[in-house]
Amino acid sequence: MKAIILPVNLVCIIALVLQQTILSPGTGAKDSGPLLTTSSNKNIQLMKPKINIVTIGTPHFEKMLSFYKDSLGWQTKADAKSGIAFFDLSGLVFAVCDLKVLGDDIRQKLNGTTPSHITLAQNLSSEDEVKLAFEKIAKSGARIVKAPQKADWGGFSGYFADPDGNLWEIAYNPFFHFDKNDNLILP
Repeated sequence: MKAIILPVNLVCIIALVLQQTILSPGTGAKDSGPLLTTSSNKNIQLMKPKINIVTIGTPHFEKMLSFYKDSLGWQTKADAKSGIAFFDLSGLVFAVCDLKVLGDDIRQKLNGTTPSHITLAQNLSSEDEVKLAFEKIAKSGARIVKAPQKADWGGFSGYFADPDGNLWEIAYNPFFHFDKNDNLILP
């Protein structure tokens, strides 16, 4: 089983975030990041604390696309024939990208052998929701890495792996809450 190339993906994410969040003077944004002083002595915010897109590069694009689209039932927002598929996850975009397409974009040859040290996670509102999610995930053929169970940190969680071995945690955290738009609120 091959793992994704996370260091390269993190570089892509940082590049996308920089591209999408560098602010012009006078935008009225909160001062939540370092300021850059321009040659005309104007201060602009360098970067908002936000990630817009998480991309997983894969040598098994069609298999990964099928898993997220067909097995999990996520709707794609792009033409998958281009080698990249985007999924709207309520405020965050998740992308699956063919490794060659990603390498061409980065202008580096990617081989898919770098080990992964990252997990993706989805928090739900109850232990029962976590159990139901795992029932669906198990039926999809995903590999269950850790069945949902009480966690040492006070919540309830489990892990599964997608076809490339990327780890997903599905959790209920009693210390986290959701706003009216179902966005996670940190304590």
